[in-house]
Amino acid sequence: MSSKRLQSTEVASRAQPQILSQGGHVSRTQFRHDARLKKQAVFLRIAADRGLVAKSLASNRAMTSRTTFRLLQNANLVGIGYGAKETAGKITGDLAVRVYVRRKIPLADLALDQKIPRFVAGIATDVIPIGQPRFHSRPAHLGIGISHVRGKAGSLGCLVRKPGDEAWYILSACHVLALSGAGEIGDLIVEPPAPSATSTRLAVLADFEPLQIGDEPNRFDAAVARLDHLADVTNMIPAIGEPQWPLMEPLLYQSVRKHGATSLHTVGVVLDTQAEGLIVSGGQSYAFADVVFVGGAEKAFSLGGDSGALVVDAMSRRAVGLVVGGTARGTFISPLKAVFRRFGLEAPTSTPVV
Repeated sequence: MSSKRLQSTEVASRAQPQILSQGGHVSRTQFRHDARLKKQAVFLRIAADRGLVAKSLASNRAMTSRTTFRLLQNANLVGIGYGAKETAGKITGDLAVRVYVRRKIPLADLALDQKIPRFVAGIATDVIPIGQPRFHSRPAHLGIGISHVRGKAGSLGCLVRKPGDEAWYILSACHVLALSGAGEIGDLIVEPPAPSATSTRLAVLADFEPLQIGDEPNRFDAAVARLDHLADVTNMIPAIGEPQWPLMEPLLYQSVRKHGATSLHTVGVVLDTQAEGLIVSGGQSYAFADVVFVGGAEKAFSLGGDSGALVVDAMSRRAVGLVVGGTARGTFISPLKAVFRRFGLEAPTSTPVV
């Protein structure tokens, strides 16, 4: 082969990357062409079954953006693609038109025109539940929903520092960030909370005080996680503003506020600064001592998913404590003094600049 012919072949190879598929190596252009035709065939069959396009249109394989948009607003559908086929959560090595849905509904519960055929014109389909895709909005605000990557939803408390450490940390409840003590240093913290299909890494678990089960009292419920990027969190609490420091020890009859992921902005009153209580979770009992009891003003001060939210003085916005848990009648919070001492924390001296 001549040098000129060889150079021409190399250019063509670079221009047409090869993709390994069921039928062997095909060019990227050919793969895209095949994928487009197969997606159109399946998409239009689904649209025709739902009465969004005429039955005759499906045979033309002429899919318009308007048809696509209308179909994706229909019921449970959120997208369509072409790629790896999954069976029981495992990649099979086969190819299929991937029909993305918010949730997978049992066939017996679906009307005939809502069922997606296993094959359309000989093309395999695969129904993939992924939830409702959303923008990964950053920066996240204080009080937003977060969780351990294998945990349940809680709330982001506040930003903190450690003396001599350039890193920034988030403070929240131990049962939110560290699975009550079952987590390990380095575990991922995600936002929105797991198991959302849109959960994205926010921080890594840096330190925690395991919660004691039984009658051994816990003095607080707290853990810290190191932020990947400071720009991912803004030092603002919705409806409240930037928390103020130094921290403030809770006072009887003090008015307080918080913003949690579930109940959002609420106002309450400190009714007990020397409380001892028992919180039950996951079949286990956790005793607490030296915690604070806050009653809600007109409605519950906190609900499930608010754990870890920062509680501040209603007027000065000085930080007071972290939400632990409670009932509709009242909320237990961990005062911050013992928490800061245990983890060697210090409050931000100014609004973070990124």
